[in-house]
Amino acid sequence: MLEPPSTSSESFELSESSNAEHPPSTSMANQSLLILVVEDSHDNQALMRLILEEMGHAFVIVEDGAEAVAWLAKHIPSLILLDLSLPKIDGWQIARNLKADPATAQIPILATTAHAMQGDRERAIEAGCDDYLPKPLDLEKLEERIRYWLKQINP
Repeated sequence: MLEPPSTSSESFELSESSNAEHPPSTSMANQSLLILVVEDSHDNQALMRLILEEMGHAFVIVEDGAEAVAWLAKHIPSLILLDLSLPKIDGWQIARNLKADPATAQIPILATTAHAMQGDRERAIEAGCDDYLPKPLDLEKLEERIRYWLKQINP
């Protein structure tokens, strides 16, 4: 599958745990708010890229949990859109670790996941996610939740 071209105007140093073949994809439209998207599905990455670009938000997309951890060691985003089923380090563990660290505990985490069975929403919240959207994503709800969380941190 072809990936949409990156609109990156920012370069990142890739850590050893990052995948040099697929560096983080970035857009720097709205410099004041930065959204981290942690998603391994290229289709969902393209969808989120389209939505975030249309909304005018700056964002970074990483493909797995290890890339997310490496990126988060150097940056603090305004919001995280987190798939819970990821290669290398799963989203459940990332959420737990972020909420356990005082430096990152305040970052809102919106779980975007195929875990849509009864009890999965509660498990995501217990793991540290602040919100939950099951896949396939409802685009209007995704935009609404992004607006909601960004408004909470930047009224």
